[in-house]
Amino acid sequence: MCGANDPVHAGGDLKESLEKLDKTLSTKKEKEKAGAPAKEIDQLYDWADRRLEKGIGLHSRIRRLAQHLRVVAVCGGGTRFGGSAEIPLMADVLVGDSRSGMCFSEAMIGLLPGWSGIARALVKAGLENARYMALTGKEVRADKLKAIGIYNLVVEVTFNFPKMPKTGDPKADKAAYAEALERHDEETGMLLLPQGLELATCPPEEVPSVTQRATLAKGAELSEEVRRRSDPQTYAHLFGNR
Repeated sequence: MCGANDPVHAGGDLKESLEKLDKTLSTKKEKEKAGAPAKEIDQLYDWADRRLEKGIGLHSRIRRLAQHLRVVAVCGGGTRFGGSAEIPLMADVLVGDSRSGMCFSEAMIGLLPGWSGIARALVKAGLENARYMALTGKEVRADKLKAIGIYNLVVEVTFNFPKMPKTGDPKADKAAYAEALERHDEETGMLLLPQGLELATCPPEEVPSVTQRATLAKGAELSEEVRRRSDPQTYAHLFGNR
């Protein structure tokens, strides 16, 4: 399993989801006021249920496949948010770009990871680390992902991500950036894919794994991090900025 080696891997269109949620809540209030039955109100959330069903169905298919062969995910590029973190977690073995990271960003907008990512993080990284990722929504970088058992291997990538040119010609800049991303994708893939193929075909005992997991945070430290990140004043320096 692999995808583009982009700077950011979004799990879904959060703006679209939030707009749908706002519309659903508004319609719910109207129906409740009109005395609509509970079953009719529950149907307003069908769009969310269908989205969850897609992710859970994908997880089921991949895990059935894993009964017959080793599934390897190659995590190239930058940070994976939400569903884009949960999909590679469905694999048995993960190969990570040294510049990459993961976070369950759902926590930052009041949602719970629902594509089986947390379940897979429990299997790979243990209870404390899965709790940390789920409750804080904080990005975990490649070195720590390996230390807690999510990444089996980290491949060092020494070049940077392309940047959008600023020549004053937006159309030309966008085209040049797209070409640079395509070249970057190929160059990164040439480093990561051979490692992924090797781990897909080597004897089981040669697949790297951690013998003792690190712990991202626990107990009072985890509670304090959750409190800090949920306090609006933590982001006071951003107030008024766009």
